[in-house]
Amino acid sequence: MNEIQRNIQVEAAKHSEPLFLSPPWLQGGHTIEKANGTITYVQQGGEIFGITCAHVYYQQFASEPHKWLTIHGKERYIYQFGTFTQNGYKSHFRPLRMPKSDNGPDIAIVKLDDAFKKIHFERKGKAAIDLDNWTEPNWIELRTPVAFGFPTEHKSEADGFLQCPLAAVVAELTRPISISDDSFLMASSLERENTFYFSGMSGGAVYCMLDSERPIELIGIVFEGFPGSSAEWQSRPNGCFLTANDIQIRAHVITPDIFQTWLGIAGFR
Repeated sequence: MNEIQRNIQVEAAKHSEPLFLSPPWLQGGHTIEKANGTITYVQQGGEIFGITCAHVYYQQFASEPHKWLTIHGKERYIYQFGTFTQNGYKSHFRPLRMPKSDNGPDIAIVKLDDAFKKIHFERKGKAAIDLDNWTEPNWIELRTPVAFGFPTEHKSEADGFLQCPLAAVVAELTRPISISDDSFLMASSLERENTFYFSGMSGGAVYCMLDSERPIELIGIVFEGFPGSSAEWQSRPNGCFLTANDIQIRAHVITPDIFQTWLGIAGFR
């Protein structure tokens, strides 16, 4: 890994972290088997938000008891993005599409207060991507963005801590991105077989590098990757067009204007 790649990795790690689906009161412990998505932090107009995918949001309610979306701090504290009401558990995330629907972006957003920033950001070295100082890339010249996220099947345990690798996936765009697009596809065939499964990267950021002297810029939010899970891969039909050498990332385009639209759909504007 060269210095530029290392700087990109460090910057991406500041902007995101694993978003765990935790049973109530951490029943069953915090183990490598626990499913997770990714949360990406952005700020706009002086307000801070967390972004993940709508399908990650709906996984909370896919079983009984419901699972809570949580993040974990360095001092072993747990922050849950939800609360209890008279009608049961209510998530603080707001999905932009209805369950089992393809209408609307596969995005869910949570608004974060100053207390969260002070309690969590400062302790864990996190920072929000500043959309107020966003630089638009040259979309036509953009060829190979890099997607980041935390694959759920590649966690490990060491010294009583759960370790979650931050994966970086570089792949070619299948066609140039337009800001009028809802989403884009990154796809490449590798020289050797890929051994990573991308489930868990949903909600992660996709960046481009403006040039060698300037910082990376956010251009997308991951909502699907291939191969997804090992179970899906092993159950693929015979004659599947994609092979173990192929990787794909699908992501929603994000710009400051698009994010404003998302906030309106979520009811934050």
